[in-house]
Amino acid sequence: MSEWSYSEEELDEYFSDREARRRAHADEGTLSRPTSGLRGFFHQQFAAPEKAQAATALTVIVGVTLIGVLGFGIYIWTLADDIPTTERLEDPDMQLATIAYTADGEELARYARQNRSSVPYDSIATPAKQALIATEDQRFYEHWGVDPKATLAAVVDILTGDFRGGSTLTQQLARNLYVEEVGSAVTVERKLTEMVTAVELERRYTKREIMRMYLNT
Repeated sequence: MSEWSYSEEELDEYFSDREARRRAHADEGTLSRPTSGLRGFFHQQFAAPEKAQAATALTVIVGVTLIGVLGFGIYIWTLADDIPTTERLEDPDMQLATIAYTADGEELARYARQNRSSVPYDSIATPAKQALIATEDQRFYEHWGVDPKATLAAVVDILTGDFRGGSTLTQQLARNLYVEEVGSAVTVERKLTEMVTAVELERRYTKREIMRMYLNT
């Protein structure tokens, strides 16, 4: 507890003059404020009411953001059962035709629901690949499976009533390859599953391989 000594004149002035009392309290408050260390730093930074309110608002925003990120991470983790298995990701079913050959190597017959044959990347016409990127995914060689700009633009378009897609080629490939796991329902859960699957495809395959698989599905 602080000990203070006052003269009779100072005491008379204190009790008779409101301004004197105000100055005395202000001086006492200044002396009692922390001026060093962490407490002193925060006191100096947020002593003003406006700064204190701004600090409180910033704390709330940061807290809500962290909770949101944590919640989103937990939600993505719960989708693990819906994502294609590692075996399926590394050996996707391209639904190619099964070909039967004779003993001397001649093609005997083809068996398939859809009579498809895999075309090598270099055998695909360059204009076809360029046209696909120009119309479907202009940042194909820049993103990691999901294009944040296109996704955000698609969300804005949906909110304004313009239903345009924001899926990358890799996301579309995920839908084409894994119909059972990803599907095509218009739900947030399915879209997130599609995004996670696209990221997993990008981790395992080069852009050339993804392009080849897309054009062969």
